[in-house]
Amino acid sequence: MKLKDQVILGIEGSGNSVSVGIMCAGTAKGQIYFSGHSITSKSLLKSIDMMLEELEIEKEDLDGVTVCLGP
Repeated sequence: MKLKDQVILGIEGSGNSVSVGIMCAGTAKGQIYFSGHSITSKSLLKSIDMMLEELEIEKEDLDGVTVCLGP
C-alpha cells in the first residue's frame, strides 16, 4: 500500500504542547492542538475519538499511528 492511499494518525508531543492530526490519502484532514502540560491521556484519547467521529473514520480504518516524543 502506498503512503498516498493510507489513513495515518499522528501524535506529536516533543515540547510543551501536543498536536494530533489525521492524514488521508496524503492530505491533512483534521488537527487538534493542546497547549501546556495540562493534557492527560484520558483527554487526549477522548479528543482523538471525537476527531475520528467528526471525520467519519473508524479506528479500524487507520493504517498507521506515528508518534514523536522528543529530540
